[in-house]
Amino acid sequence: PAGITVDWYAAPTGGVPLFVGSSSFTPSGVFTAGSYTFYAESRDISSNCTSALRTPVFLTVNAAPTMTQPIDQAVCAGFVISVGFNGSNGSLFNWTNSNPAIGLAASGAGNISFTATNTGSTPAVATISVTPSLFGCVGQPRTFTITVNPSPTMTDPMDLSACVGEAV
Repeated sequence: PAGITVDWYAAPTGGVPLFVGSSSFTPSGVFTAGSYTFYAESRDISSNCTSALRTPVFLTVNAAPTMTQPIDQAVCAGFVISVGFNGSNGSLFNWTNSNPAIGLAASGAGNISFTATNTGSTPAVATISVTPSLFGCVGQPRTFTITVNPSPTMTDPMDLSACVGEAV
């Protein structure tokens, strides 16, 4: 309410406030994964009287998710390619594809499985970037390539006639 402010502390009693005079504060510094407790104490601005008890506020810092680096893939057009992602338990994987012409969408989530396409005469290369996420935390993206080689082609040979003993 009006006239009341909140001071933030690192301990339930005593000590110097970490932050004075706000209903909220943003902890600064680098936190490692783990649980932290801060204490909020209300104070009347005009009388400087404080509440009898400090209220604990819990902060959980989740570790950034990690993932195993996927290996580059090479397949022939028409083959099914499947790539599974491994990482921190429960991680979600979002990916982008630089070349949807290989038969894979421009973006998606989860593992990848599709029938590779290449209508050209040279290998088609796509760079896939995968980003893990867990509990709202985003991990380091990983990239790999998928190369789709074109199907081999040939010109139909002409029908031939030959006599016995002739070289063909």
